[in-house]
Amino acid sequence: MRAPAARRSGPPPSARRRSHDAPGPASRLLRSARLRRDAAGLRRARAGDRLSQVPPATTPTPTSLRPCGSAASPRKRERERFLRSPSPACGGGWRAERAGWGSAHPSSIQRRAFLGGLLATLPVCAPAQSRQVATAFALPDLPGTPALRPLGGFEIDPEQLGFGGLSGLHIAPDLTVTAISDLGGFAEFALTLGPGLRPAALVLRRSGWLKDWAGRPLPRGHARDAEALARLPDGSWLVAFERWHRIWRYADLDAPARHFDAPPGVARAPRNAGLETLAVLQDGRWLAIAEDLPLPDAPGVTAAWLGRPGAWTPLGWRPGPGMNPVDATPLPDGDVLVLERGFTWIAGFWGRVVRLRAASLAAATAGAVLQGEPLLRLEPPLPVDNYEGIAALRHEGRTLVAVVSDDNQSWLQRTLLLFFELAE
Repeated sequence: MRAPAARRSGPPPSARRRSHDAPGPASRLLRSARLRRDAAGLRRARAGDRLSQVPPATTPTPTSLRPCGSAASPRKRERERFLRSPSPACGGGWRAERAGWGSAHPSSIQRRAFLGGLLATLPVCAPAQSRQVATAFALPDLPGTPALRPLGGFEIDPEQLGFGGLSGLHIAPDLTVTAISDLGGFAEFALTLGPGLRPAALVLRRSGWLKDWAGRPLPRGHARDAEALARLPDGSWLVAFERWHRIWRYADLDAPARHFDAPPGVARAPRNAGLETLAVLQDGRWLAIAEDLPLPDAPGVTAAWLGRPGAWTPLGWRPGPGMNPVDATPLPDGDVLVLERGFTWIAGFWGRVVRLRAASLAAATAGAVLQGEPLLRLEPPLPVDNYEGIAALRHEGRTLVAVVSDDNQSWLQRTLLLFFELAE
């Protein structure tokens, strides 16, 4: 793309003399200098008029001019997307890098002055203004009597949301849907259900970027790779990360992080195959499963742990053939649903949901290998994509189950949120 031409510093063409009646060199230089001075003064005057109309900044600090997501994303394409789209944390894109701040056009000065004053009065992480970012669609019925009956779904627009890569999911009793992204973002939605628990609307309430222990947005790269989301009884959040394998606790997803000890041995996991699965069970224990950390004496089994920081019991998880565990969610009766995913370059993505019984968890001792009962195959006629997050909720006497897909920031994939009803 050709770079835009630099703005002329002299007067407009209409103000220039034609060559056949131009005065001498000294006169031309003097006239040119005067015209440049007059044009600069006009621009300063107009800018001053516009700035005088902007409310004074209450916190005129440098950080007030940066969005929470101002740090570049791990991928250049995601960085370009962020600059083009509204900031998820601050409800509007801060596109100074693309706006051409070197330009001195009076109309652009007006816009910049207004935006500068407005952003200076906002906190660094303001809640996003509620807006529709998803389109509802129907799901086909499955033959027979499926254990998970399709209800419907949404396609979330990552351009409107501000990021993609959704990989962890939670649904609260008030139908608040919370998701995290492996790009370091979080989003909170209001879900509306229609007759028969069918999803009707999904509205974004707020979004932002996860922070470190000092309250700073996570730096780009491996530090942002959030993969699993779980909620403790006190309302705080657990987030499991890959690449830099760890578990952090957040009093609120917009708050500074607190470090928790990860399960022993998880540091040996491959960079992109660590703690994809984390769930807080009904009895208070945590279930953590590595995506692909093979046990040396158990082929086809990946490492898992049951307990809590400082009291972990090492276990194993046996996924389906060609699959890996990517998330889990507890059920009200003490059982656990585990989401597994498979991929090949020929077949693409597929997945399944399995049920781990509470009795198996209660009887598990060190070294035990857990395995779930298949409930659902995520394959045609259902939409196929890279499903990485699962959540469940008891609502009006029925159990609602949702799965979300990670679009990998690829135009070939989508961010889908599907809903099912669990047969009793």
